[in-house]
Amino acid sequence: WMENIMRHVIIGIFCGLILMSNLAEAQGPPHPDQFQIIYGNRDGTPDTVMPGQVIRVPIWGRTDPDDYADTVATMFNPLASLNSIITERTGGEFLPFFQGPLCYGCDLCFFTNIQPMGDDTTSQAMLWIGDYGTIDGPCFFWTGGDTVQVGFFKMRMAEDTSLACHLYCPFAQGRDPENGSLLWGFSDGMNQVVPVATYGCLYIKNVSDIAGDANNDWKFNLLDILFSVSYFRGRGNPPAYYWDCPNGRFYATGDANGDCAFNAIDITYCVNYCKGFGPAPTKCSDCPQ
Repeated sequence: WMENIMRHVIIGIFCGLILMSNLAEAQGPPHPDQFQIIYGNRDGTPDTVMPGQVIRVPIWGRTDPDDYADTVATMFNPLASLNSIITERTGGEFLPFFQGPLCYGCDLCFFTNIQPMGDDTTSQAMLWIGDYGTIDGPCFFWTGGDTVQVGFFKMRMAEDTSLACHLYCPFAQGRDPENGSLLWGFSDGMNQVVPVATYGCLYIKNVSDIAGDANNDWKFNLLDILFSVSYFRGRGNPPAYYWDCPNGRFYATGDANGDCAFNAIDITYCVNYCKGFGPAPTKCSDCPQ
């Protein structure tokens, strides 16, 4: 009879595990507003980028609406990215936490080293530590259940134009030898927890990589000058490709003098070059500041 009891217990445990597994699969991924951290667009849509473009990958954070014990006092955010898609990583920035409903003195930010991960990915990370010594009181981050932007990572896309017209999801959880992987410390005793996270995707546009190529025919010549003149006189369209920068839309393929602006000065610059009086067009490497 003992063997029968043990057999029924084992069968019960096995069935219970199967039921739990099926329930976990049936639940599916959580809604974006249930995430504690999002890398990429908050709504999950891919970001449209250009080959060679310096991009800013936003970091979104969320804390529970009613539990003050879940206020974040430490944030360690490592993000791994594929080396075939991302060729340069230049840090990032935590935004002022005034975007959140409640935060005091949140101004301490440390950048960790960029670490190759040995699997065609490289990890870049940021560590934010609340300053408990401020006059305003303890520093913590609380969003009241909303999902707000915490900061962004800065990186450069590969200039390989063969990547164009494809969707890539090159991001994953990163790690750092000193601090480990994705980690938040909450104010209730600074317990270390791993937040739920999701990672964004990139759609690479079919773009010209030639400075001054305003009409996007993959070469620079007098036709680009005429195209730009027509646009500034209000008789033609702007360059087809642009960067959505923090300060507004920038027509990067129309910029000829490399000053990260598209204006009449670029026309003069191109005319001088075509007449043999000046240097060749040069690209802008980043969004205007």
